Amino acid sequence: MDTQKIINEVNRGLAVHDRGPFTTNQTAENYHRTDLRGELEGRAVRIEVSVEDAPGQYQYSIQLFDEETGEPFGRGNGGPTLNDAASYYQWNGALLDLQSKTD
Repeated sequence: MDTQKIINEVNRGLAVHDRGPFTTNQTAENYHRTDLRGELEGRAVRIEVSVEDAPGQYQYSIQLFDEETGEPFGRGNGGPTLNDAASYYQWNGALLDLQSKTD
């Protein structure tokens, strides 16, 4: 997957809530998943983007994790495209979860 495109989609979702940007310092990729490690709102996080082989309603999915604890922040159902998965992800809930951990 195109790492820069993922970062752009994540930051577009965050910008809707006047938050971000997510900055990355490490990536790991394989055929079905890309992990981006970096920082958001001053906290170390990992964003996992996965893609299924078969096209469908939930082909792409995004999940945000606390890098320290592995705990997920927010949730999303995924979408048929990367753009849709990023748009459908509940960034506001993830940001509220993230803020509660840093307060």
